[in-house]
Amino acid sequence: MVSWKLKSCPRCNGDLFIQREMDGWYEACLACGYRMDISNLVAANALGQVRLKDQIIPVNKTNNNV
Repeated sequence: MVSWKLKSCPRCNGDLFIQREMDGWYEACLACGYRMDISNLVAANALGQVRLKDQIIPVNKTNNNV
């Protein structure tokens, strides 16, 4: 499951999506391709939610391998 941060790209002010891949968590811009590893900023809790810089983002628990 992908989560979105609208108008948050530091390069072009485009929309960022946050997703988990095999080697960690990333945010990437759909418009310009900006990409940043945010694995050190993400902490999942027991409720299946992800906390990212004081924001709570729901995560699809059935698709954790993506």
